[in-house]
Amino acid sequence: MGEFKISLKEFEIQFYKCQRCGKCRVVCPTYEEVGWESISARGRILLAQAFLKGDLPPTKRLIDSMYLCTTCKFCEEVCPADVKLIEIGEAGRADLYRLKKIPEGYFKLLQNIFTTDNPFGFDPSTRTEFIQKVGLQEKKADVLFYVGCMASSVRRLARVANKTIDLLKSMNINFTTLGNQEVCCGEPLLCAGAKPEFEKQAEKNLKLFQKVGVKEIITACPACFEVFKNYYPKIFGKMDFNVHHILEVLAERIRKGSVEFKKEVNMKITYHDSCHLGRRMQLYELPREIIRSLPGVELVEMKLSKENSMCCGGGGGLNVAFPEVAHSIAKKRVKDALETGVEAIVTDCPTCEFILSHAIVEDKLKIRILSLVELVSSAEPVFQAD
Repeated sequence: MGEFKISLKEFEIQFYKCQRCGKCRVVCPTYEEVGWESISARGRILLAQAFLKGDLPPTKRLIDSMYLCTTCKFCEEVCPADVKLIEIGEAGRADLYRLKKIPEGYFKLLQNIFTTDNPFGFDPSTRTEFIQKVGLQEKKADVLFYVGCMASSVRRLARVANKTIDLLKSMNINFTTLGNQEVCCGEPLLCAGAKPEFEKQAEKNLKLFQKVGVKEIITACPACFEVFKNYYPKIFGKMDFNVHHILEVLAERIRKGSVEFKKEVNMKITYHDSCHLGRRMQLYELPREIIRSLPGVELVEMKLSKENSMCCGGGGGLNVAFPEVAHSIAKKRVKDALETGVEAIVTDCPTCEFILSHAIVEDKLKIRILSLVELVSSAEPVFQAD
């Protein structure tokens, strides 16, 4: 079994590493919106310390402090003392969850996962209706395409999964899906602090993977990617399968020179780094490498990009507990994109696409948003056999 810290007690020494410099506050998207010292990373540490000592009860202000966070890791990026700020926040949420002291919005989300295995509460039998349209059948295979809840449950995001499926088939990869048996990876449970339930969800998934005989998982969702690659081993030790984001698979083919693009796209775009693929998984250049290979595509970077990229507002379950704050952050991120003068925002994450698209539609802005797999598909790639 791996090591999976789930209590503030295990991070007690980290509290004393904080230098109170305030650099975390400068880059925090939720602090910029709300303006409370208590929701900056350094403020959260002080409250967590007082809570652990018993000097502070689980008040609403404490609960808000722990959950008004996108877990984007920008604070850790600038922290000179290398304090494990995100893990402290996760542990604080876990301690509050044990007391059933969590934001009201999470109760419905948790109930949905417990009863339907997806955060939206949709009937599991309708989870992957769109996959049937491309003729895939559940079968044993070394490679599993794990669709994820966003692309399965949000109709307009189905195209992310469809384009990924098309690309995998074009690469002659022998793969399968779990069909309607697929269940949530458990990431929303982590956001809620429900770590015992997360471990049960992980066990459920591992049994399904074992049943299919999986040796490699490919997903188009950076959150699922991180959970499978980093969090599952923390609980169960080394996995007996490899995990890749679809962009890693595409980049490998491009580096080998085994793909030819038949169509010039002629589009000016900017790229939004998701927090999961970016600061959490450190994949900054890989998506840009793919974009640069596409004929006719011009990439214009936003003022905040790569390790300095701003969160879409949907990370850490913020849109579940504090949707108005998440939406305000999303609007600012779209504004960053508009300042570049591009036609479209391209991202690697269905959640980012979902959150940012709401901001675009509400303000009737003249900018598109699409996934990188859609952009690649529009260039009509032809893959050579390995």
